[in-house]
Amino acid sequence: MKIKIIAIVIFFVSLSSFSQEEVEKKAKTTFTASVDTYYAANFNNVPTTITFPKYQDDAFTLGWISAGILHEAENYGFQANLAFGPKNDDFFKTGFYSGEESVFNHIRDAFGYFNITDKLKVTAGLMQTYYGYELDDVHLNGNYTNGYIYALSSAGFAGVKADYAINNKWNLMVGVFNNVYQREQTGGDTNKAFTTNLAYADDVFSAALTYLNSTEPDGVTLNLFDLVGAVNISEKFTLGYNVHNMYVNGAGFDSNIFAAALYPLYTVNDKISLGLRAEIFYEEEGYFAKADNNSLYNVTATLNYYISEHLKITPEIRLDGASKDTFTDVNDNLVSDDSFAIIALTYQF
Repeated sequence: MKIKIIAIVIFFVSLSSFSQEEVEKKAKTTFTASVDTYYAANFNNVPTTITFPKYQDDAFTLGWISAGILHEAENYGFQANLAFGPKNDDFFKTGFYSGEESVFNHIRDAFGYFNITDKLKVTAGLMQTYYGYELDDVHLNGNYTNGYIYALSSAGFAGVKADYAINNKWNLMVGVFNNVYQREQTGGDTNKAFTTNLAYADDVFSAALTYLNSTEPDGVTLNLFDLVGAVNISEKFTLGYNVHNMYVNGAGFDSNIFAAALYPLYTVNDKISLGLRAEIFYEEEGYFAKADNNSLYNVTATLNYYISEHLKITPEIRLDGASKDTFTDVNDNLVSDDSFAIIALTYQF
């Protein structure tokens, strides 16, 4: 279905009234790629994290290899990104319910867009998650590891959305996608996720509020609200924020999940930046946190040092805790702490 959607977009783009000469003058194609690897040492004998992607203890491990292409013309464009490696295998699963392997397991996104007017843009295909503060590409984040809010998000959405630029500060998006936890349609499930997003941005402050409703193939209904943005306090200091509230109902769950995080980032110079994540997470039932009325916290301190324009080394210390025993240690016992250090190497161009 997603391939058909993309093909339709490309077909209509090809019928554009713009001359071939104009398109060739204005078109631009960009290639990107990144790879990251890390070593992690756990302080509490916990072999893996409960956040996604998981991080392994006492191991030199590849994160992922990502490669993409972006083609932009005056009124249309196409983007595709592929990924391979443990991080991709852990997080970008498409057969969440079917358990089947699929070629889409390695496609992060593949979509086309068309600017109908200078204010209205339509995008169709497979898209990365549009809400939340943390991005999939680790070299774009202030921290190397991912938080709990990122673990709650979908690996991406297949469908169609429309963006309308109300003015140069406000933007409204509405979209229809496949279910949150499956990017491809499986079996006879035809339920869809409906979403809307209102965003504001100026030189100092930005905010985006998202609402999404989805009924999953197992009967679980998800209603989520996500508020994300940043404040540019100075030229060197930015304070990002993310507030996430999700209601889960069905399949034996009736749970309210709340999470909030702050992301201070201080840029010392063009080679060094310091990132911090302070996050809290609360859940009424153990849909994610494995215990009822469980509170989790995460504090992550990260040093980003650019050896060159493309190569970055990232030492990081992460402290996680819970009000109830939540993390599984090497002896299969549940413990309340999961703390570790990581040193990561990232190359991107």
